Amino acid sequence: MVTITFLGDTNSEFVTVLNGFEFAQNNSNSSGVQGTITYITTNTANGTAVASITGINWDIDTFDTAISANASGNGSPLAALLNQQKLVFKEGLINGFGCADIAA
Repeated sequence: MVTITFLGDTNSEFVTVLNGFEFAQNNSNSSGVQGTITYITTNTANGTAVASITGINWDIDTFDTAISANASGNGSPLAALLNQQKLVFKEGLINGFGCADIAA
């Protein structure tokens, strides 16, 4: 079963789509969800592709923990996830993302 989750950022108006499988509520996980992320895309509000991460097999709870840590100023867990594979960024749009810790 494939699940798609949309996340919107009201400040930037970017839309991030998490593709994967078996997304479900699981209160025993710190995030309250479970599942596996296999593909992530981020687009501008008008649909222009900004970033695409493919070839991943990330536990959504681990991803959520990394995002939360990043929001609190600890980018190491997110950088560790992102450094597991080659990232594809649309040319010219990586500036401003604050991706200094991420190997592109």
